[in-house]
Amino acid sequence: MKIGIINSYNVNSGNKFGHADIRSRSNQSFTGLTQRVTGLFHTRAKNAAINEYMNRTGYYLMYNPAELKQTIAPKTVGESQLLFRLTENYVSELTKKHQQVTANTLSIILNVYNSISKRTTELADIVKINTKSIGEYSELFKLAGKDKQKNELLKKLLTLKSNENQMLDISQKNIIKILSSGKAKKLNKNFEKFRSYIILNSNNENFAENLIKELQAKRPSFKQAQLNRQLNVRKAKSESYLLGLLPDKFLEENYNPLGFKLFRNYSNLIKNIVPDADNISQKDLDFIASVISTTNKKNFAARTEYFENDLNYGKAKNSKDDILVFFNRMDKDENFRKLYEKTSAHITIQNIPLQELMMYADIFGSKNLLDRSENFVRMLKYDVYNYETKKDFIAHMGKRLNNRFYITNTEVERAREEEYYTRLVNPFFGNTKANLKRYKRKFKYDLMPKVLGTGKQIKLDMKQVEEKLSKIAALKPQSGTNILRSELAENLTPVIAKPASTPQKAAVPNIAAQVSQSTAAPVKLKIKRDYKQQKLLIKKEAQKIIKSRMRSKKDYSANIKNFTKMRNELLPLMFDSVKETRAFQRAQGIKRPNVSNTDVISLYEKINGKNKKLAKYLLTKRKENGELEFNVKQISELLDEIQSKRPPKQSINTKI
Repeated sequence: MKIGIINSYNVNSGNKFGHADIRSRSNQSFTGLTQRVTGLFHTRAKNAAINEYMNRTGYYLMYNPAELKQTIAPKTVGESQLLFRLTENYVSELTKKHQQVTANTLSIILNVYNSISKRTTELADIVKINTKSIGEYSELFKLAGKDKQKNELLKKLLTLKSNENQMLDISQKNIIKILSSGKAKKLNKNFEKFRSYIILNSNNENFAENLIKELQAKRPSFKQAQLNRQLNVRKAKSESYLLGLLPDKFLEENYNPLGFKLFRNYSNLIKNIVPDADNISQKDLDFIASVISTTNKKNFAARTEYFENDLNYGKAKNSKDDILVFFNRMDKDENFRKLYEKTSAHITIQNIPLQELMMYADIFGSKNLLDRSENFVRMLKYDVYNYETKKDFIAHMGKRLNNRFYITNTEVERAREEEYYTRLVNPFFGNTKANLKRYKRKFKYDLMPKVLGTGKQIKLDMKQVEEKLSKIAALKPQSGTNILRSELAENLTPVIAKPASTPQKAAVPNIAAQVSQSTAAPVKLKIKRDYKQQKLLIKKEAQKIIKSRMRSKKDYSANIKNFTKMRNELLPLMFDSVKETRAFQRAQGIKRPNVSNTDVISLYEKINGKNKKLAKYLLTKRKENGELEFNVKQISELLDEIQSKRPPKQSINTKI
């Protein structure tokens, strides 16, 4: 065979015809065409696909495709596609070894090609996605021969996946032992029973020998359900960073697929459930085990809503005990669960502590709150600020909750503002539109309550209300909780002082002193700032943070030249990023993470006024699965790259 001229054809000419393309084109129905025309179209598409694969094979081997087609003469698309995949595989091997294609390359490929009894597109896809060399394929295909059972088993072993995104790489020696053991047919028939066993033990020593022993026995020594559970636990750990921190035995004992789905990679979920990822306490494990074991189809939607909204983004901090009581309440009280599902999307509900939310359900009844959920949310959003204490607010809820036409004062003001704005924006029909809105508001919220009533007031036992309020001990609200007017007043300086308990005589004003003060020139006070002392305080603050995070005798802050308040604010974020990155890499099986606390020192000096916002963004940017997008070392390299590409400063007086 002579080496042809490559430039006699265009390598990239035409479309890439694949097996699926041929089927799709051949299955199209055309009105008015006979079966003969359709068959002709199918033949043309088939020949075009064969020519395409032969062109690419010739390009790799430096052969003229016409001569190559006459020599090999593939009859089907599968044969031409398989030849191309084998060629692509072998040429990539030569490239890695820095070797060139020779005249013997085609003969080496044909030895493997001819050893395959049935050449199909499925086999070509196996060669494409698998990482074995062409020599390994040659031995495996020769060993399988024309045996249908062995060929099917070989395909199953080569296409088996350890997870959704990764192929399982079983060594060539193990596959040869399995195929030549005499138990290949039995394994092929019962492959689904042994699938989990193969995935979990393929990397162990004597894997093939142990598998053959299991096939020879009347009954396998393992339980398929237990292995499936181990495999599902491994999958769950790969999908969830939080579950990846937990031991396998713990997850197997508390296995529940729906419970595992709750602990997905939400951004703040890990910090709220496991504050210290390196030292997980028994209380954390008990909480996770309780949540996983009690999750079912009925409560999964409500719990998912809580994990996504309240626990992940909500500002109200609830203890683990409160969360368990809350989940138990939703399981027992269906109306309370429906109430939460209906109102959980409101930020107002997310910011209320769980104890307070359950207290409202105890006082007014879950069913009544569910029926009047709109009023319930609006009162919590607008009315709570208008009352001195929560006791007064609860009394207000009892009077207004059953009013179907209730509107808060804040909403009335907003409606009036909207009416006023309508008049300003529309010069021609503004008054008409504004009056229509006003009449509608008056009719619904003034006239309708007078005609149909405002609903029955809920009679409350205020002693029981006081007892419930004392139990939740809401003296000072946590961050994000509803703050009452009296509680706001404690933190604000009053504009007008309160009168004394005993009346005092009014002091006689000194008019002369007032005149002299008004006519005298204002006195300017010069305050000298001690900049050295300020710098020293900033330095001590940075050293305190660094020493607390880097527990070593070495003083890492000694090499830092300039300490700034701005950099100190980003120090906790940098150390938290290193801690989370190292924990994630260890969970992935990396024994020595490539990021350490010393990288924080190098990044600290690179942050300045121009890049501080970018640095903060990169430190907090996360992927969809909750993992940090950039680590500290990558951020440092990015800042260096940006600084190098930044143009030099030009003087204003530069002559053109």
